[in-house]
Amino acid sequence: MKRVLLILFALVLVLSCSQKGSDTDTYLKEGQKAFLAGNYSEARDLFGKGLTLAPSNQDMIYYMGLSYQKEYVYDSALFYVRKADLLYQRNREINLALVQIAPQVQNWELAIQAMLTLIELGDSPKQYWAQLAEYNAYRKYYVHVLYYTRKIVEQSPEDTAAYLRLIGAAVSANSLYTASAFLDTAVDKFGPRDEFMANRGAIHSFRGQYQEAENIFRNLLAKDSANTFYKLNLASTLASFDRRDKKEEALTLLHVIKNELGVAYGIDSLIIRTSQELEDMD
Repeated sequence: MKRVLLILFALVLVLSCSQKGSDTDTYLKEGQKAFLAGNYSEARDLFGKGLTLAPSNQDMIYYMGLSYQKEYVYDSALFYVRKADLLYQRNREINLALVQIAPQVQNWELAIQAMLTLIELGDSPKQYWAQLAEYNAYRKYYVHVLYYTRKIVEQSPEDTAAYLRLIGAAVSANSLYTASAFLDTAVDKFGPRDEFMANRGAIHSFRGQYQEAENIFRNLLAKDSANTFYKLNLASTLASFDRRDKKEEALTLLHVIKNELGVAYGIDSLIIRTSQELEDMD
C-alpha cells in the first residue's frame, strides 16, 4: 500500500511539473507575441506571471527588461536586464541591451563593462572606442579617455577633431607635456589652425605662462572678434595675472561674456573671484 502511495505521489509531482513547464512556455510565447505587437504593458503582465513560476527564466527576465525599455522606464529595464546578466553571464544579446540601457540611467561603469564583454565575445573594438572614451570622461577616468582617444586618432589620422579631443584628454589627465606633444604633431600635420593655437594658449595658461597665453588669445581675437570662447580664455588668462590692470580688463571682459553666454560656464563665480582679488589689492 505504501509503495502504491509513493508511486501516486511521484505521478502527481511529475504531472504538476509538466503543467508548470507548459504554463511557463505559454506565458513566454504569449508575452513575446504581445511584445512584438507593441503591447508592452500586456507583455510585462504575462512575463510577470511566468516569472512567478520560473523566477530564473532567462528569456522572460530579458524580455521584461526590454518591455520597460520600449516605454522608456530605464531604471526598471536595467534592473531586469542586469538580473539576466548576473544569472547568464557573457550573453551577447543581454550585453547589447546593457550597452543601450545603462547610459540612460548614467550607469557608465556598467555600460563600459558590457562593451568590454562584447569585445571579448568577438566584436570589433573600434566600434566602441568613442563611447568608451566618452563614458570614461563622465567617470573622470581621464587616463582611460586618453587611451581610447589615441586609438581613434590612430584609426582616423586625418580627423582634426579627434586630435583636439586627444589634446583635451591629455590636459584632463594632467599631462601637459603629452598634450603639447600631441599638439605639436597636429600642427606639423595640419598647420597652425586657430583651434590648435587656442589649445596652445590654454596649455600656456595651465603652465602659468600667462603672457604667452595672452598673446595667443589676443591674436585669435584680432582675427575673430566675435568669438566668445576666445574672449573667455583671454579673460581667464588676464584674471590669473597678479596685476590690477590685467584683472580689471578681465572683469570688463567677463561682464561682456556673461551677456553673451548667460549664466553658463561659471562666469558668475569667475566674476566674483576676480572682483574679490581686486578688492584685496586695495
